[in-house]
Amino acid sequence: MKLKFYILISSFLLILGNEAHAVSCTDKRTVTTVTNPLPNLNSHIDRYSAEYTTHYDSVISDDSLSAGEKFRSIRDKIKAIEKSVGKDLLKAYQSHYVSGERGHSCTKGNSGGTKDCGSKCLVPPSHEYFVETKNTWKKHYKPDSKPDNDGYTVWVHLQRSGKGRTFREFGGKWFLKPEVVTAKVLQDTNFIISEIESLRQ
Repeated sequence: MKLKFYILISSFLLILGNEAHAVSCTDKRTVTTVTNPLPNLNSHIDRYSAEYTTHYDSVISDDSLSAGEKFRSIRDKIKAIEKSVGKDLLKAYQSHYVSGERGHSCTKGNSGGTKDCGSKCLVPPSHEYFVETKNTWKKHYKPDSKPDNDGYTVWVHLQRSGKGRTFREFGGKWFLKPEVVTAKVLQDTNFIISEIESLRQ
């Protein structure tokens, strides 16, 4: 029940996030560089399966233990594995991020008036990701300058007054939203534990 609640809340927040993004982008690009890939659930199953089955078989074959003691020992082992799996997954999901960088320029051929070259944008592969200002950057400008962002889209809007060319390079890192991490950890932990327990049912 708890898992379904977290997934429902996560989905609702993602929908709200989708409606909030109304940046007018002249050109939009999805970032593709992945750092710390998402966890491989099969590797976690393989890692803990041997530990569980070895403990299970040892307890079941121990005639000095009562049925209640065997049950509690196996239950405690599952709880310990569940805690370790959850800790591993939390660390993996929190450290995972996608990133990207691009340039934007505005060239004007005469000295009169102002030319508007619009906004070029960077977005993550899905609305499960978010970006914070501290994880964005802009080059070829003031060292402490940051591109604009709304928590999802990162962009630079350029205008040019006077003849010449203005160039900016910008980028960002997008991490999984906290509520998404919570839902994924719960869902994946339940799946892994279910798969491990099924080995000795």
